[in-house]
Amino acid sequence: EESGRTMYYLYAHRVFWRNRWACASLLVSTLDGMRAGVMAFFLNVLLYSMVDSEALVGVNTLITTLCSIVAFAIYARAVGVHRRYRSAQWSIFAMLLATLGLMAWMDPVSIMAYSAINAFMLPFYSTPLLNVYWTVLEKLPELEKCRAETHAAREVYYGLGRVAGVVLTMLLPAT
Repeated sequence: EESGRTMYYLYAHRVFWRNRWACASLLVSTLDGMRAGVMAFFLNVLLYSMVDSEALVGVNTLITTLCSIVAFAIYARAVGVHRRYRSAQWSIFAMLLATLGLMAWMDPVSIMAYSAINAFMLPFYSTPLLNVYWTVLEKLPELEKCRAETHAAREVYYGLGRVAGVVLTMLLPAT
C-alpha cells in the first residue's frame, strides 16, 4: 500500500494474461522493446567497429535524436486518428526498404542513413502501437482500479524486450 492506495500489480498481470488481446499487447511491447534494444546498441557498435571513432558514433546519435524529434513533431501535426493504421504500414515498409538497402551497402554512411531513417520512422509505427494498447485497456473494465499498475506492467515488458534485444545482439558470433 502506498499513499493510502492499494497496489494491484499481481491482479493486473492476471487480468492481462487471461485476455488474449491484452496478452498480445504485452507481447507486442516486448517485441518493440527488442527492436529498440537492438537498434540502440547494435548499429552504434557496428558503426564504431567500421570507423573506430567515438566522435562519429556521437554524431550518429545526435542525428538520430534530431530525426526522431522532427518526426514526432510531423506526426503530431500530420497524422490524425484515421491515418494511424496507414502511417504504421508506410513506416514499416520504409524501414524494410532501409533494411534491404543496409544489407546491400554496409558502410558507415549506410549505417548512419539507416539509423536516421529508423529514428524518423519511429513515431509513425510506435504511436499506433501505443494506441492499440490504450484501446485494449479501455475494453477491460476490471483494470479500472489499477491503471498505474497496467502501465507499469507494459513498461516492464518493454524494458525486458530491450534487455533481450541487447543480450541477443551481444551473443551474435564475432566475424
